[in-house]
Amino acid sequence: MTWLRVLTALGILAVAASAVLVFALCTAAARGDRGRRGEPERDLRSEAERSGLIRRVGDDG
Repeated sequence: MTWLRVLTALGILAVAASAVLVFALCTAAARGDRGRRGEPERDLRSEAERSGLIRRVGDDG
């Protein structure tokens, strides 16, 4: 019966570890922390200026 307890404990630990991993990956994706493979780092300010969310400093238009 001891082996059954060991297997149960290992199963519980595996489920907990996978839940933590999924949580970490989901929150990183939501915050944008995950690395992009092959893509250069985005310049957030330039993207916001292009989209019209913010104006350039000293822009007369």
